[in-house]
Amino acid sequence: MSRLSGAFFACTLFVSALFGQTSLTKKADTSQEALVFDRLDSLVRFEDDGTGVRETTAVIRVQSQAGVRRWAS
Repeated sequence: MSRLSGAFFACTLFVSALFGQTSLTKKADTSQEALVFDRLDSLVRFEDDGTGVRETTAVIRVQSQAGVRRWAS
């Protein structure tokens, strides 16, 4: 489970870097992509005792068999 969480976290960082470089007014043509991140939310909450919780929610559209294979491994 830890390997999968680490891979997911690394993927979210990569995707957020890509979203930071694209224009918000122009939609990219993603029809040929294996998978598309439709939504990516991160919430970090810190408590007074120094502990914290990080919650990441993603809506991923898998558009091909290659996308299924990518997320199955």
